[in-house]
Amino acid sequence: MMTVYDFLVVGGGVVGAAVARELGSSGKSVVLCEKEDDLLAGASSGNTGHVASNFYYRPSRAPLEAEMSERARKINQHWIDSQPAVPCVRRGMIYLAKGEEEEVALKKLLDLGQLNNVEGIRELSLAEVAGMEPLLCLDGVTAALFSGNEAIVDPWLLAMT
Repeated sequence: MMTVYDFLVVGGGVVGAAVARELGSSGKSVVLCEKEDDLLAGASSGNTGHVASNFYYRPSRAPLEAEMSERARKINQHWIDSQPAVPCVRRGMIYLAKGEEEEVALKKLLDLGQLNNVEGIRELSLAEVAGMEPLLCLDGVTAALFSGNEAIVDPWLLAMT
């Protein structure tokens, strides 16, 4: 007799495992297919656990990515908070620029964050950066940007719980 499942999830990386877990926890029957011998063996094996706010997508150039990133920003924090076995550190992320060309790129990131209505993105003075990260060498750094919505989780625990 053939088994019938409600959902087939292809890919056992961080995202595929999380999707399969969520579907299964909602009472659906799920089969997860992964081509490797182990889960998280592909690109996810190098995952740093950075839960990004992805504020940098341009709605005019990448509308689907911008829309999905906005949705993810709304649900990620609550979802991660509902995973008690997964440690999460929310300290934000500092983006640094060295020189005028990188400052222009940093300004574009800030503009995209504001365009995408992302909270917690702001310019930092170098004194603020030094206060936040006193051991960071700021030689040659000319500008800084802070995104307060970034977090770090254990990607293995996140996928396996």
